[in-house]
Amino acid sequence: MDSILTSTCIDVTMPIFNGMLLWPGSPETKIELLRSIEKGDTSNVSALNMSVHSGTHVDAPFHSFKDGKGIESIRADILIGKVSVFELDVNDSIKKEDIEGLNFKGVKRVFFKTKNSSYLKEKKFKDGFIYISDSAADFMVKTGIKLVGIDYLSIERHEQKEKPAHHILLSSNVVIIEGLDLSKVTGGEYNLIALPILIKGADGAPARVLLIQTQ
Repeated sequence: MDSILTSTCIDVTMPIFNGMLLWPGSPETKIELLRSIEKGDTSNVSALNMSVHSGTHVDAPFHSFKDGKGIESIRADILIGKVSVFELDVNDSIKKEDIEGLNFKGVKRVFFKTKNSSYLKEKKFKDGFIYISDSAADFMVKTGIKLVGIDYLSIERHEQKEKPAHHILLSSNVVIIEGLDLSKVTGGEYNLIALPILIKGADGAPARVLLIQTQ
């Protein structure tokens, strides 16, 4: 396993740092060094303040529903396993007609790589990013998809108050991963390891997400 991780593992996680790209209205990410060896302390100790939906993160049902379950309710066997990455050339959103021709046979996890992948490198929030429409979300639920990931900070259109894609997917226990850096990934099948921080009762959690190329 060590040799596989070293040679064919692609880290698709956004790094966390002060000044990182954020969803509008989110608290600024702050990493502060509380203790410093340079200043005479015996160790370096940092504090981190951030939204649980900053960077690469997993959404829990509680994110969209008052009585929804927290991040600890998401089963590990959904977060680990084969995932299909589809590259889509779409202009505003991913609609049912954009994905109904894809090969979903035996597929339970999907990542969508779009033009968003270039937007993640920009310091300024991109309002016109590619999002997932309600028709595509509904189609994936009916197809049996259990996990959906996208290459920007949300699957939902900016300033979409009703959040239909979140409601459709999370109400059907479909795991949502947002903020994936797929810029170095090509379409195909991979082994996925997605590990959100286990924050009891949280509506979401930052995650380290790895893709391992299948042989």
